[in-house]
Parts: sequence; structure tokens; C-alpha cells
Amino acid sequence: MKNFIWAGVLAVFLVGCSGQPETVSWPPATGVNDELAARIPEDAQLIGGIAEDDPLSQEGMSVLGADGNFWPQKGEMRITGGSMRTQVGEFEKRAKFTDWDFVYKDKNQTEKLAWGATLTSGDLLLPVEFLTQAPEGIYAENRFEVQDFGDKFVLVHLDPAKGHRVCVLSGGSNMYPTIGAVGSVAELDGVAVTRREDGWYQGSRKVSE
Repeated sequence: MKNFIWAGVLAVFLVGCSGQPETVSWPPATGVNDELAARIPEDAQLIGGIAEDDPLSQEGMSVLGADGNFWPQKGEMRITGGSMRTQVGEFEKRAKFTDWDFVYKDKNQTEKLAWGATLTSGDLLLPVEFLTQAPEGIYAENRFEVQDFGDKFVLVHLDPAKGHRVCVLSGGSNMYPTIGAVGSVAELDGVAVTRREDGWYQGSRKVSE
């Protein structure tokens, strides 16, 4: 597998209330995985990439758009295989690519920014900064469950039966799961938290600083 260390990769790329009365803590700080996370060495770095034994594959061709760029088309381009592997310390997680999505420059989704393969099942371990320090100017339609994994990482779970999906942008050897993009919906203990332009919201309540 072509590994890379996720450090500073955010610089490479330019969620609604479920009826729960209490405001969630954001970023997640439930402590649910603290016992496991305590086994991660202090200096451990998260490594991620396409799984060597399940490489990303696709079929179909892009077409020339009105903006002069080549873009894939639904029904014409298909993701036919591939998994993403993330690991920190002894903990390894995998998630499966089955689709692709656009990300946009605007919330009305009128101007495409890029497209990427989309994860729809499995799990990811990611730095918490992917939620808290997301770059501006990326709008996506991600949905996923999230838990804290210690104070440095988050555990993202994708359940295809719930329509979960996370678009992954790539640039050279870097891959960036866009979980912090505007429009993303994170589910924390059944409560939906939505990323807006100025932070994360539980319904009308802003829960991020």
C-alpha cells in the first residue's frame, strides 16, 4: 500500500437536530473509546491510503463540461472497487469505496470544485482536526456517524443502510476525506450535527466555537 502520514494535508485542499433536548459536546468528547485510545503511543501518527489488497478501480469516461473541464457523469462513470485503510498505533480501520460524488464551491451546488470516490461502508480513524479545522470553500453531501477516539482522533462509521457516505478528494499521494466540508451531517449518539459556513450546528444551536 502506498502509505502517507496525514500531517498538514488539510492545507492541500481548498449537521440538524434529531429532537434531543440536550446540546451535544463538539467536537465529540464522550470518552466512549478512551480506554482503547490510551493504548496509542503519544507520538503515534495516523497513516492512511488505499488498501494494497483492494485498490481503487473505476469504469467509464469523463465528458467535457460547459466550463471546459472534463467531469464524470452518473450512469457513465462507476467505482468498481477499492478500500481506504487508516491506522494509528495498533488500531486499523477500513472503509469501502462504492460510488463517487462532486464537491462544490457553493452551497447551491451550481459550481463544481472537484469530484472524488465516495466511501459508503466501514470505518475510518481520522485526526479530530478534520472536523474542527476544515478548509473553507468546500461544500459536500456527506453523512456519517462519529465518536471521539481519545482527544486526538475521531472514529467515523459508515452504514449503507442509513445512506452514509463520505467523499474523498485526492491530490498526488494525499487523500482527504471531506468530513468537515460545509453540508456534512455527523450523527453523534443519534443526534445530527450539521456543518454550516461558520461552524457545526445542532438544529439552530451552534455547538462549535
